[in-house]
Amino acid sequence: MPSIWYGPVSASDPPRQGELVRDCPVIQWREDAGSDGGEADPLAWVKDAAEDSDRITSTVRAEACDLIVLTNSCDIAQHNVPLVLLCPAHDVTDYCAAWLAGRSDKSGHKGAWRTRCTEIQRGRTQNLTVLGVGNGSEADEGDGTDYRVVDFSEPYTLPLAVLKRHLHVTTHTRICLLPPYCEHLSQAFARYHMRVGLPTSVPDNFGEEALASALTDGSQ
Repeated sequence: MPSIWYGPVSASDPPRQGELVRDCPVIQWREDAGSDGGEADPLAWVKDAAEDSDRITSTVRAEACDLIVLTNSCDIAQHNVPLVLLCPAHDVTDYCAAWLAGRSDKSGHKGAWRTRCTEIQRGRTQNLTVLGVGNGSEADEGDGTDYRVVDFSEPYTLPLAVLKRHLHVTTHTRICLLPPYCEHLSQAFARYHMRVGLPTSVPDNFGEEALASALTDGSQ
C-alpha cells in the first residue's frame, strides 16, 4: 500500500496547517546587516535604509523558499492572526547537499549521512523532523512530495494576505499533510519549543549499579 502523507487543497481554500508552500517569497536580514553601525540611535541605520533603496538591498534579501504552515488552520480560517508562521521544508536532496558542504571531515560520507538521517527520523535532532512522501496519485514525482526535512529553528512569519496572494498565483499544486501526519508535525514543533534544560542531568549509566546489585543478589 502506498504511503499517503499529503492530500490536495482546493484553490479557493485558505492556507492550512501542514500545507506545503513551494517557492514562497520571504525577506531575510543579511548576515552583515548593521555591521557598519555605531550610531547613537540603535535604529538609525534601519531608518536610513527605509529611505534609501540601495541600502535596503544591502540590508535585506528576498528569497523563494519551500515552507510549511504551522499556524493552526482554524486561526487562519477565522482571521484570528494577521501573520502566519511557517518553517523551511527542505527537499532532502537539497538538505543533503548543504549538509555535505558544511562538513569539515570530507571522508566517511555514507556512514555519517546514514547516522544523520537516523537521528532526524528518531527525533534526536530536536530542531529537525522529516516528512514522508506520497499524495496518493500517479503524479507524485515532481510535485514536491519527496522526503522533506523541516527546520524549526528558522521560522518565518508572513502576512496572511501575502500568503494567500502567493497561493492564488502559484503554479504548483496545493497539497497539505493529512491526519495524523499534520498532528505529528505540530507535536514535533511543540516538543522543540517546550524543552527544559536541567542544571544537573541524569547520567546515561544511572542504572548500572542497580543492575550489578541485582545480579549479585540473584547469584546468592
